[in-house]
Amino acid sequence: MPNPHKTLMKLDNSVFRVAVKALILDGESILIIRDESDDDWGFPGGGIDYGEDTLTALERELHEEIAIPFGSIKSTPRLVHVSAGHIKQDIPRVNIFYFVDIDPSLVKLGPDAKEIKWISIKNELDTTVWDSAHGDPTELNKLLKCSLS
Repeated sequence: MPNPHKTLMKLDNSVFRVAVKALILDGESILIIRDESDDDWGFPGGGIDYGEDTLTALERELHEEIAIPFGSIKSTPRLVHVSAGHIKQDIPRVNIFYFVDIDPSLVKLGPDAKEIKWISIKNELDTTVWDSAHGDPTELNKLLKCSLS
Protein backbone atom coordinates (compact mmCIF):
# COMPACT_ATOMS: atom_id res chain seq x y z
CA MET A 1 0.00 0.00 0.00
CA PRO A 2 1.33 3.48 -0.80
CA ASN A 3 2.26 5.74 2.09
CA PRO A 4 -0.72 8.11 2.52
CA HIS A 5 1.34 10.64 4.47
CA LYS A 6 3.81 11.00 1.60
CA THR A 7 0.96 11.46 -0.87
CA LEU A 8 -0.86 13.97 1.35
CA MET A 9 2.29 16.05 1.76
CA LYS A 10 2.28 16.62 -2.03
CA LEU A 11 -1.23 18.12 -1.98
CA ASP A 12 -0.95 21.84 -1.51
CA ASN A 13 -3.97 23.60 0.06
CA SER A 14 -6.17 20.52 0.08
CA VAL A 15 -5.61 18.70 3.36
CA PHE A 16 -8.26 19.03 6.09
CA ARG A 17 -8.80 17.48 9.51
CA VAL A 18 -12.13 15.71 9.12
CA ALA A 19 -14.12 14.95 12.25
CA VAL A 20 -17.48 13.40 13.08
CA LYS A 21 -19.65 14.94 15.78
CA ALA A 22 -22.66 13.50 17.60
CA LEU A 23 -25.77 15.50 18.38
CA ILE A 24 -27.35 13.55 21.23
CA LEU A 25 -30.71 14.76 22.50
CA ASP A 26 -32.57 14.08 25.70
CA GLY A 27 -35.89 15.85 25.36
CA GLU A 28 -35.07 19.54 24.89
CA SER A 29 -31.46 19.14 26.05
CA ILE A 30 -28.32 18.29 24.12
CA LEU A 31 -25.08 16.72 25.32
CA ILE A 32 -21.87 18.77 25.16
CA ILE A 33 -18.32 18.00 26.25
CA ARG A 34 -14.95 19.50 27.02
CA ASP A 35 -12.09 17.35 25.89
CA GLU A 36 -8.60 17.18 27.32
CA SER A 37 -7.13 19.73 24.91
CA ASP A 38 -9.70 22.57 25.16
CA ASP A 39 -11.49 24.73 27.69
CA ASP A 40 -14.39 25.53 25.36
CA TRP A 41 -17.39 23.28 24.75
CA GLY A 42 -18.07 21.01 21.82
CA PHE A 43 -20.09 18.02 20.78
CA PRO A 44 -18.86 14.48 21.33
CA GLY A 45 -16.78 13.18 18.47
CA GLY A 46 -13.42 13.57 16.86
CA GLY A 47 -11.15 12.90 13.95
CA ILE A 48 -11.62 10.10 11.50
CA ASP A 49 -8.62 7.78 11.54
CA TYR A 50 -7.01 6.70 8.28
CA GLY A 51 -9.04 3.89 6.73
CA GLU A 52 -12.11 4.43 8.96
CA ASP A 53 -15.58 5.17 7.63
CA THR A 54 -17.55 7.97 9.31
CA LEU A 55 -19.93 5.78 11.31
CA THR A 56 -17.15 3.57 12.66
CA ALA A 57 -15.25 6.70 13.70
CA LEU A 58 -18.38 8.12 15.32
CA GLU A 59 -18.99 5.00 17.40
CA ARG A 60 -15.30 4.82 18.43
CA GLU A 61 -15.25 8.48 19.46
CA LEU A 62 -18.45 8.10 21.50
CA HIS A 63 -16.91 5.14 23.27
CA GLU A 64 -13.75 7.15 24.05
CA GLU A 65 -15.42 10.40 25.13
CA ILE A 66 -18.73 9.45 26.72
CA ALA A 67 -18.15 5.75 27.49
CA ILE A 68 -20.95 4.51 25.24
CA PRO A 69 -20.62 0.73 24.87
CA PHE A 70 -20.05 -0.42 21.29
CA GLY A 71 -23.36 -1.45 19.71
CA SER A 72 -25.45 1.01 21.80
CA ILE A 73 -26.50 3.29 18.95
CA LYS A 74 -30.20 2.50 18.43
CA SER A 75 -30.49 3.31 14.70
CA THR A 76 -28.31 4.55 11.86
CA PRO A 77 -27.08 8.07 12.74
CA ARG A 78 -28.62 10.75 10.53
CA LEU A 79 -26.32 13.21 8.78
CA VAL A 80 -27.71 16.70 9.41
CA HIS A 81 -24.94 19.28 8.97
CA VAL A 82 -21.43 19.78 7.60
CA SER A 83 -19.20 22.74 8.39
CA ALA A 84 -15.96 23.41 6.53
CA GLY A 85 -13.39 26.09 5.98
CA HIS A 86 -12.65 27.15 9.54
CA ILE A 87 -9.10 26.90 10.90
CA LYS A 88 -7.85 25.97 14.35
CA GLN A 89 -4.17 25.73 15.24
CA ASP A 90 -3.29 26.35 11.57
CA ILE A 91 -5.27 23.26 10.48
CA PRO A 92 -8.29 23.58 8.15
CA ARG A 93 -11.27 21.71 9.60
CA VAL A 94 -14.33 19.85 8.34
CA ASN A 95 -16.98 18.60 10.77
CA ILE A 96 -19.71 16.13 9.90
CA PHE A 97 -22.61 16.31 12.37
CA TYR A 98 -25.02 13.43 12.96
CA PHE A 99 -28.11 13.04 15.10
CA VAL A 100 -27.34 9.94 17.16
CA ASP A 101 -30.05 8.00 18.97
CA ILE A 102 -28.74 6.47 22.20
CA ASP A 103 -30.16 5.96 25.65
CA PRO A 104 -29.10 9.11 27.59
CA SER A 105 -28.72 7.03 30.77
CA LEU A 106 -25.70 5.31 29.17
CA VAL A 107 -23.75 8.58 28.94
CA LYS A 108 -20.78 8.76 31.31
CA LEU A 109 -17.50 10.64 31.32
CA GLY A 110 -15.06 8.72 29.14
CA PRO A 111 -11.25 8.74 29.21
CA ASP A 112 -10.90 11.31 26.38
CA ALA A 113 -13.15 13.99 27.91
CA LYS A 114 -12.71 16.10 31.00
CA GLU A 115 -16.31 17.24 31.44
CA ILE A 116 -19.75 16.49 30.01
CA LYS A 117 -23.12 18.12 30.59
CA TRP A 118 -26.60 18.49 29.15
CA ILE A 119 -27.70 22.00 28.15
CA SER A 120 -31.09 23.41 27.17
CA ILE A 121 -31.33 23.95 23.43
CA LYS A 122 -33.81 26.81 23.98
CA ASN A 123 -31.99 28.61 26.78
CA GLU A 124 -28.27 27.81 26.72
CA LEU A 125 -27.26 26.97 23.16
CA ASP A 126 -26.67 30.55 21.99
CA THR A 127 -24.67 31.56 25.08
CA THR A 128 -22.34 28.55 25.16
CA VAL A 129 -18.71 29.27 24.26
CA TRP A 130 -17.85 26.74 21.54
CA ASP A 131 -14.50 25.26 20.65
CA SER A 132 -13.30 27.04 17.50
CA ALA A 133 -12.73 23.65 15.83
CA HIS A 134 -16.54 23.51 15.40
CA GLY A 135 -16.58 26.58 13.16
CA ASP A 136 -19.40 29.11 13.12
CA PRO A 137 -22.25 27.64 15.21
CA THR A 138 -25.02 29.84 13.74
CA GLU A 139 -26.48 27.37 11.22
CA LEU A 140 -26.11 24.39 13.52
CA ASN A 141 -27.85 26.25 16.35
CA LYS A 142 -30.76 27.08 14.02
CA LEU A 143 -31.01 23.43 13.00
CA LEU A 144 -31.03 22.26 16.62
CA LYS A 145 -33.75 24.75 17.58
CA CYS A 146 -35.87 23.57 14.63
CA SER A 147 -35.44 19.97 15.78
CA LEU A 148 -37.56 20.80 18.84
CA SER A 149 -40.58 21.66 16.68
